[in-house]
Parts: sequence; C-alpha cells; structure tokens
Amino acid sequence: MAGLVSVIAVGVLALTFVSLILLVAFASASRHDRLGGQANSANERWARRVSGAYIRGDHEELVGR
Repeated sequence: MAGLVSVIAVGVLALTFVSLILLVAFASASRHDRLGGQANSANERWARRVSGAYIRGDHEELVGR
C-alpha cells in the first residue's frame, strides 16, 4: 500500500512539473506574440540590425561597433 501511495505521489509531482514547464513555454510564446513578434532581447535586436545592414549592403557602418 505504501508503495502505491509513493508511486501516485511521484506521478502527481511529475505531472505538476511538466505542467509548469508547458505553462512557462506558452506564456513566453504568448508574450512574444503580444509584442508583435518583436525581438525580446538586446542580442536579438542586434542580430536583426546586423542582418538588415547586410541585406541593404551598408554593413561597413557596423565595423568596429
């Protein structure tokens, strides 16, 4: 009986953990969508700026920054 209770307890904890991970993942995706797909971090903004400069052909201005 004690073994069954511990198996159920571990199962409940595992489901709770998986649920929290999914909740965080969906909340993060929802936040990204609310921002209109905008870059959320400075690194993403920099990457978009650099890639845009290369597409336009004015990447020389980014050298040394």
